[in-house]
Amino acid sequence: RFVRSLVKDSKRKVPQRERPPSAAVHYFWGSKSLHAAFTNLYSLYSGFIGLPHLKAVARLLGYQGIAIILEELIKIVRNLVNGPLRGHVKSLFNLMPKVCKLPRFDYGSPAVLEYYIAHLTNVGRYAELKKDVCQVLRELGNIIVFCLQLELALAQEEVMDLLTAAPFTNIIPRPPAKKIEEQELKMKQLEQKYARIQISAVVEQVGDEKQKAIAREAELLTKERLCCGLNIFEMFILKLKEILSVDTIWTGGFPSN
Repeated sequence: RFVRSLVKDSKRKVPQRERPPSAAVHYFWGSKSLHAAFTNLYSLYSGFIGLPHLKAVARLLGYQGIAIILEELIKIVRNLVNGPLRGHVKSLFNLMPKVCKLPRFDYGSPAVLEYYIAHLTNVGRYAELKKDVCQVLRELGNIIVFCLQLELALAQEEVMDLLTAAPFTNIIPRPPAKKIEEQELKMKQLEQKYARIQISAVVEQVGDEKQKAIAREAELLTKERLCCGLNIFEMFILKLKEILSVDTIWTGGFPSN
């Protein structure tokens, strides 16, 4: 989950927001005791941004809203990679030693560590390493983790929707049985039992053409979900790979032979 950093960045301006309007206790939860109880309950979800909040985002925005968020995140990643990160990496390349051979293992770990520290002294003295390079890498990593958490939240919400809608879309789990014939017989009995709540099938029998089309579309939208096969995070990683593969500073270029 994401927690606000204690380190303040002087370059970033804190947005000025209006204070939320205040109201009497009975306008919130009905009484002072209920207000205190719900305040303690919701305090567990304050001070961080995690899976509970992303589930609410997934329910509120839907596929179109999440697609817009991912598009904006890809733009931010492209600006970070092609902007400050590329410049700092290029500067670090110039500070790297021309020769840095692998020392013998007989020297021991402390000696090997001192060897690399001595050769990478200029890199460690790079002024922008901690306050800018690490900040850019942190933002890039947070975006990647945010996309992964958003996909997990969306998948959990969709699985819950599918399980809730299962009795109404003719998705019946197979009952336990010792023989296949016995299981098939139980399945037929369950299908007959739940046939009255199969909304699409009932509308096909008693509804008009418009109602039938709406029922078919609703059933299709209920069954076809991203959690059934598509992967948001994989798409985002592939986009990031495309951004990195364009510039030879990240790929290293091709060998001369």
